[in-house]
Amino acid sequence: MAPPELLITHLSYHARQKRILEQINLCLGGGIFGLLGANGAGKSTLLKLMATVVRPTSGEICVDQWQRPGDDRQIRRMLGYVPQQYGLLEHLTLQEFLDYSAVMKGVTQTQQAIQQVSAWMGLDAWLHTRIANVSGGIKQRVMIAQALLNTPSLLILDEPTAGLDPNERVQLKNLLQQWASTTTIILSTHIVSDIEGLADTVGILDHGQLLAQGSIPAIIHKADGLVYQRDFALFDWHQVADDWMARSRPAQPMERVVVRITSTSQTVTIRYLTQTPDEEGTLVSPHLEDGYLALVHFPERRNRHAAIAE
Repeated sequence: MAPPELLITHLSYHARQKRILEQINLCLGGGIFGLLGANGAGKSTLLKLMATVVRPTSGEICVDQWQRPGDDRQIRRMLGYVPQQYGLLEHLTLQEFLDYSAVMKGVTQTQQAIQQVSAWMGLDAWLHTRIANVSGGIKQRVMIAQALLNTPSLLILDEPTAGLDPNERVQLKNLLQQWASTTTIILSTHIVSDIEGLADTVGILDHGQLLAQGSIPAIIHKADGLVYQRDFALFDWHQVADDWMARSRPAQPMERVVVRITSTSQTVTIRYLTQTPDEEGTLVSPHLEDGYLALVHFPERRNRHAAIAE
């Protein structure tokens, strides 16, 4: 069966006289979509709207032939959802919680489904342990497991790698790549590395607006000609770089956006974005993180290339 198509048209959401999301348009069908944005950008709200948790103020959300809110029950049957904040029934064992979740989802072959998701998420050793007595990382794996019980064709994951160690992150990414051919997967994060090399397409959300949607190379292309690197001698770092850094502070007119600072025993290296050619720095190739920062901080880059989706 082909993965479902998710179509969002002119979607807005307002709460307490505040505009949380404004005029979101999005079309997804199969594969992995990575939603990038800072904390407070509106990512979790957008995912709640997709997952039938809250109703939109205006606009449409359709999953195949089903439309929100009238067809929410049909959408939920094909849905797996991991919220950013969740309330586990901590007095239950993992087995009991997954049993309960399977019943709520209408899963018929409950034990078979629990065995499968437990194997996927490496939970077998803790199935008879109370949720209150396991680590935060295992609790996160339980939440991912419950989302998979009904073999969803639409999988919505809000910050799914939170609390996972590096090995668990790799395992989750491998699983998502296996499912991507038969499932429409939406993964929200503020950590670029979570979707780099994983997502087929990426959306950049900032202050409730979808700034861009496209392939990872298309998003990276937005930072062409902006990314520089400069080395400072460690011994005179504070004197030489103080004025330079001052022009990158938010209180000053935006001249540079510092991406990261690294140091060795001899030098301090700064990677930064600037729209003014910098002869003192070395122009370098952009990464996905650079493309994200270029779209957020330099509005003229958002429409620089009309055909961003590839």
